[in-house]
Amino acid sequence: MRLSTTFTVLTMTYAVLNSAPSYANCESEQTQCSSTCSAQYTDDNAAKAGCQTGCLAARAGCFAKNGAEKTAEAGNHALGKVKSFIKGLSDEPQRSNE
Repeated sequence: MRLSTTFTVLTMTYAVLNSAPSYANCESEQTQCSSTCSAQYTDDNAAKAGCQTGCLAARAGCFAKNGAEKTAEAGNHALGKVKSFIKGLSDEPQRSNE
């Protein structure tokens, strides 16, 4: 496996494992938005459906934003680890003078 592929896999895995709280927030915001739509458009199903579609679009945007933020954080973390690994790989070991 190439180093860039390994880096990508590690980044995405870290992002997925650390994103559950953010996604839960997106879901709760969408639920609140849909409830507001239902209360606001009690007698107009078409308007309610349009409003709730807007809530779903906002949820998708929230997921995308949170995913991008988590991926960037994971990428920076993984990059530091990769740099450290390469340093250890390329440096000559220090030998003790005995």
